[in-house]
Amino acid sequence: MSERVATVAGDFFKDDLSHADVITMGNILHDWDEEQKTFLIAKAYGAVNPGGLFIAIENVIDDARRKNIFGLLMSLNMLIELPGGSDYSGAQFNGWCRQAGFNAPKSFHSPAPRAQPSPTNSGQHGRLRSQETMSAVDAYMR
Repeated sequence: MSERVATVAGDFFKDDLSHADVITMGNILHDWDEEQKTFLIAKAYGAVNPGGLFIAIENVIDDARRKNIFGLLMSLNMLIELPGGSDYSGAQFNGWCRQAGFNAPKSFHSPAPRAQPSPTNSGQHGRLRSQETMSAVDAYMR
């Protein structure tokens, strides 16, 4: 597997992302403000090979902001710890990903934070989904 998988060190705000079949961001986006989130999603879109996946693993807040207490508390924690950091709803994330060029969202819900991804290839265009439980594995295909 090591000949097929590579990790790359760098600054994702300054450096180009390597082109890949899969770009994964695990609990990355919630560290930043909306402008930085959309910048990183756009960079991921530019780096994902056609037919590849962008996978985000986050604590997504339900769209009504009433059900996912863990996500709401995590968002408060991010606001306290980082300037601009916050969690977000599935609708917000879908909008940002569509703005970057991804479409047809697909989510994999998990009952526990920091779940492992299990994406499926279901088309030519990006897939992503968000959830209303504790963690979501969101995958967009390009």
